[in-house]
Amino acid sequence: MDNGNGLKVFPARLDQVTPIVDLVNSAYRGKNAGWTTEHGMIEGDRTDHSSLIQLLSAPDYGSHQVVLVSSLLEGAIVGTVHLQRSDRDAGVVFLGMFSVRPDVQNQRLGFRMLEAAYDWMRENWGSDIKRVEIGVIRQRAELIAWYERRGYQRTGDTEKFPYDNPSVGKPLRDDLELIILRRSI
Repeated sequence: MDNGNGLKVFPARLDQVTPIVDLVNSAYRGKNAGWTTEHGMIEGDRTDHSSLIQLLSAPDYGSHQVVLVSSLLEGAIVGTVHLQRSDRDAGVVFLGMFSVRPDVQNQRLGFRMLEAAYDWMRENWGSDIKRVEIGVIRQRAELIAWYERRGYQRTGDTEKFPYDNPSVGKPLRDDLELIILRRSI
């Protein structure tokens, strides 16, 4: 899907696993990732090949969850976002693994990708999708403010950081928690 601004957004394929893993890890944990990095809070990979292959091969891929990738006209992948429908509320989608390649950040690609993801949800999952939720590490004030400028609001809910899940990397702090943000679409 091309949303008319040169940004193409489409479901990830298995042959794109390596560039997606590289992009996500550089955006989340890269030393040169700029303001979006978790460097200094969490070390190690944010995702790996086997986790991503498992996600892309899941029987509900496309119908219940999807990883969208974004590319510009030249075809290079510049961003990712994982969308997963809630098992508890059919009108809610959880957003995660949202990343923009560090060398093309600050070009409004994140904003454009979010808008394209909302369009994709409406086109593919229907009008019953009412809200998007995301968990952001409490210490990431600048990132929380970015989401708030895009219409997300704090719900007042928090979740414990998944310290026991090695697939999210190795936390370097013991005070991490996720603040839940929500936006109507």
